[in-house]
Amino acid sequence: MFGLSFSELFIIGIVALIVLGPERLPKVARTAGHLMGRVQRYVSDVKSDIQREMNIQELSQIKEDVKGAANQIRQNFDKAVADIKDPLLNLKNEIGDTSQQLKQAITQDLPDLSQLRPTKEGESPESPLLEDTSTKQQVSESLKPTDTNKAEDLLDQQALALKQEAISERHTTKEGNV
Repeated sequence: MFGLSFSELFIIGIVALIVLGPERLPKVARTAGHLMGRVQRYVSDVKSDIQREMNIQELSQIKEDVKGAANQIRQNFDKAVADIKDPLLNLKNEIGDTSQQLKQAITQDLPDLSQLRPTKEGESPESPLLEDTSTKQQVSESLKPTDTNKAEDLLDQQALALKQEAISERHTTKEGNV
């Protein structure tokens, strides 16, 4: 421990025997042994505390590194989600714009049938929209009291067909541009 060899310890022991005497030497040796044990325990405790502090510092450094990596991963993930969301939002807006345009086109192309009323059988409806007698006859036949829903269904089907046609045309033009 202190760099003393066996011969040096032997000489120290003989001097202690002469100075202290044979009666007090065992008691002093026992006390010196206890003191040396305490010193060794104290030194080992200090070493373990220092080692523990170094481990805590290493762990806190590792913890900070892991937090930094986790934040980086989260940022990359959020960026990837945003990169996916932006085109989808643009596509949604384009579809909404297209549907608005289709609604406008459909409402402009179809005559206003709100003024037509179902008539009794044999009567023809009076409307400024119906100038042609064949059209009057077709409308009066289609607007019988029991068949009013059929006219609405027919208009809905025509509107749906126009929408689908416009969407397919837009889709084919996009494919042609890509």
